[in-house]
Amino acid sequence: VLFLGEAVVVCGLDGYTRVWESRSNELITSFPSGGGAIWEASLHQLTTKKIVLALACEDGTIRLFNTKKLRFKLLC
Repeated sequence: VLFLGEAVVVCGLDGYTRVWESRSNELITSFPSGGGAIWEASLHQLTTKKIVLALACEDGTIRLFNTKKLRFKLLC
């Protein structure tokens, strides 16, 4: 479980990341890792306005997602 402002980011062995609104408990978005089960996840602040979600996946890759506006675009 990771906290990103008012959002809660949950990653799982099913290979999906789910982002919930912490106050209403509504699902904001859900997306697959693209690499199977997610073994580890962390948020990294690169600049004052850019935060990246890093996912360590079952296939041995680390996938990076831009968290801008909670859209989670795959960077690499």
